[in-house]
Amino acid sequence: MTEFLHKLRKLAFYFSPGYLYRYFFLQLSGKEVIVSGRCRQCGSCCKELSLDIDGEWIKSEKNFERLKSRYPEYDRMEITGRDSSGNLTFQCTWLSEENMCKDHENRLEICDTFPNKELYIMGGKLPDGCGYKLQAGVPFNKVLEEKQ
Repeated sequence: MTEFLHKLRKLAFYFSPGYLYRYFFLQLSGKEVIVSGRCRQCGSCCKELSLDIDGEWIKSEKNFERLKSRYPEYDRMEITGRDSSGNLTFQCTWLSEENMCKDHENRLEICDTFPNKELYIMGGKLPDGCGYKLQAGVPFNKVLEEKQ
């Protein structure tokens, strides 16, 4: 029964008005999520982190424990508080005083793929001070194709 409720919540998330709006806006407009900018090595992405499990933002310590039981490498994260939506916020304990990863070669997948385009569709935001920007737009290669 618990697994069924979990799948139902996950399905409800993907059918939430915000998610559907952003997803269909991109599909119907022919736009994609574009990542621009560069890393400023400010460490904000390691200090103000939201995590999800099965497409659902983590709001409880119980869900965080579930994430760590599936992926023990997330044990390096510590809870720092909540954001304005009630999601737990995290900080990576592997961040050095110089805002560098202490074990860059073995960093988590979410660190390696940051910023992930799915963050835009899920309604998440980049940390304050981040040098990256996520926005909907037409990729340059599509613009070139249309001109030819």
